[in-house]
Amino acid sequence: YMAKLYIQRYKKKINLTVILLVLCGTMFLVSSSILGALDAKAMSRQAFQDEDCSIIHSAEFLRGTPMQEVQTNNPLSDALVEALGNINGVEEIWHELLLPISFKDEDEASGAISGFSKKDYEKMKECVTEGVLPSYEEWGENEIAVRPETFKEFFEFDVKHGDVLEVYVYNGSKKEKIQLEVVALLDEEKSTQFNEMEMPERCMQSMVDTNIRDGIFLKTDGSDKTYQDIETICERVEKQVEIRTLKGTIEANEMMMFSFKSVIYVVLAFIAVFSIINMMNTLLTNIIVRKWELQMMQMLGMTKKQLTNMLVYESMLIIVKSLIFMSVLGIVFGKIICTIMANSGFSYMVYKIPFASLAVCIIIGGVVTFFGTGMIGIKLVFKNPIRK
Repeated sequence: YMAKLYIQRYKKKINLTVILLVLCGTMFLVSSSILGALDAKAMSRQAFQDEDCSIIHSAEFLRGTPMQEVQTNNPLSDALVEALGNINGVEEIWHELLLPISFKDEDEASGAISGFSKKDYEKMKECVTEGVLPSYEEWGENEIAVRPETFKEFFEFDVKHGDVLEVYVYNGSKKEKIQLEVVALLDEEKSTQFNEMEMPERCMQSMVDTNIRDGIFLKTDGSDKTYQDIETICERVEKQVEIRTLKGTIEANEMMMFSFKSVIYVVLAFIAVFSIINMMNTLLTNIIVRKWELQMMQMLGMTKKQLTNMLVYESMLIIVKSLIFMSVLGIVFGKIICTIMANSGFSYMVYKIPFASLAVCIIIGGVVTFFGTGMIGIKLVFKNPIRK
């Protein structure tokens, strides 16, 4: 009863203390939620689809080689594909084609049409917003599917379903003017795995007689030996290609996240220490300013144990109230922020309730209540007792 009476008497002061504790606790839980939602493996998986190893043109090679010249001097040769296919640990191998094009009669290509395989056809059908995709086998050489917004960003003009585009197709040193019909428009959000213009690989390969391979993708057993064999085979074109593995990407992202999380954990530790000091200061100050009152209670018959229980109960009421509010707000805001981030490009983020951080808050609250108030607080009360 006495503890509740104290809470009511100093309601404004106690509410201010609760608000400060709730703010610090909510920041701690929200930060923990964001850190817990960061997954290096899921993040790495975004850069891969079914493959766990990809071989693409290096930035150094592309920087000094016009797109159409890549066709005649392509390091991603049939011989390289055959050698990679003979590695024991390689379970499946496929490639991506890129056909250089331009909307003006220029010496160098300014864009490209990407090729998709038969297994990607069903995924593309799910992305169509306007038009109807022809069957993969009946798709004509002069038909393309387009991502309209990406197309506009790249080529700086709009395209609509049914439009006929006049383009120059590059075949090594030669180029030919052709017409392409836009048979379908693709949804921007659903079709992120596709490029601005898409055409079946079989149609693209029949339009030119040069090597338009833009990437080689492998599904392997994931062993170090397999990756070493891939690197050995690619040594002769080392400066012209870049090898990316899911395993290596995960390791790199884990290192990056470790550095990022270390900085955040330092900030969280600062918040936690600040909260503990603030909480101890508030609770002990409340005891010190009532020192005379508490000593009078003892003179009127209250035992030291009863006083201790009363102070512990007062602290417990404040801390439990703070824990309830910070838990609710921390979970709600953590979920909201993680959802917003997941919908804003960080799709690898998966929200998890920060149970470990909640447990830390509860343990700290318990230690402060029973050790800080129950032991230190009561010693401060009777440090200089009132003389009779």
